[in-house]
Amino acid sequence: MLNIEDLINNLKKIYESQEYEINNLKEELSRKETQIKNFPQLSKTSVGKATANGKIIYRNWWSATQISDLEGFCDNIWFTRYLNYKFPNEDFKINMFSVFGEINNINRPMEGKKVLFSGENLNQRFLHVNQEFGRYALDYVDFAMGYDLIKHDKYLRFPLWLIWFFPPETTEEDIENKIEYWNSLKFEKSKNVAIVASHDLWNTRSLIVNDIQKITNITFAGSWNNNSSELWDTFKDNKMEFLKQFKFNICPENLSDTAYVTEKIFDSINSDCIPLYLGGKDYMEPEVLNKDAILVWDFDKDNSDSVELFKTLLSDEKSYNEFKDQNVLLDSSSKFIIKKFNMLEKHFENLIYD
Repeated sequence: MLNIEDLINNLKKIYESQEYEINNLKEELSRKETQIKNFPQLSKTSVGKATANGKIIYRNWWSATQISDLEGFCDNIWFTRYLNYKFPNEDFKINMFSVFGEINNINRPMEGKKVLFSGENLNQRFLHVNQEFGRYALDYVDFAMGYDLIKHDKYLRFPLWLIWFFPPETTEEDIENKIEYWNSLKFEKSKNVAIVASHDLWNTRSLIVNDIQKITNITFAGSWNNNSSELWDTFKDNKMEFLKQFKFNICPENLSDTAYVTEKIFDSINSDCIPLYLGGKDYMEPEVLNKDAILVWDFDKDNSDSVELFKTLLSDEKSYNEFKDQNVLLDSSSKFIIKKFNMLEKHFENLIYD
């Protein structure tokens, strides 16, 4: 039988254990709140709808807190411009969805066709979209676009970087000229390594940074680990002009997932930097990017070869110039991008003329 002292000690242990659990929960809540605050697009998205020319209704889209903020905005959205350019005289109504706001809107009856575009990775922080409606809500929409490698007659892999670097009025000649331009870039370099990042929630940046910091100093120009105001003060937040000074750009994705390749590596290419990259896993735009012209890191592999190659390129000018003489875009790039634009037009033709 427990005496009073043992009983008190046991109660203290229970209290301390519960207090420990409560503190852990508080820390986890604080961490989640910090994560959310580090995603500015979550705090300034439109949770309502906005109409462009009476033909296109944007729902759960980016870049506005209120519908009044969207005055004039919708007409400049890439998809508005694309549809007006490709189908200027056609009468149609399309509901353009993304993954912000009240995602339940997607299964409600409405006039017009439903199209879902995600510039985000639906396997991670927007997983609820797929949990509630299946992959890209394909049972509820008429057409969907994103990063994933999905085989479905209503889905097209059309990653955000295509929209980022190719205007909706792009022609086949424009695409070929863009690839040729990227492969021909030769900017004068005066500095070594830079990174522009707002966070490192999944440690993709730290993986590369920890290796590179042992070898040379890094200019951190974003809010994460910032040690330079030059991007804002001198270049007025023009990322390309800022990066043009640097030989190398650390440009990993927010997280590592198959086929998840965003504009980040293309920003690096656009500034004639050698990319220090992590992303895409076993599908790193194999028809577009020349991996031999990129220093690649991987969570699941030994990165010592990339580290040693970086050391060589940094210290030996001849090796650096030979590496830079490689085309970073493959010969198949133009055909790949042209095919994507042709497929996009075909999907919208089916929607509009159906």
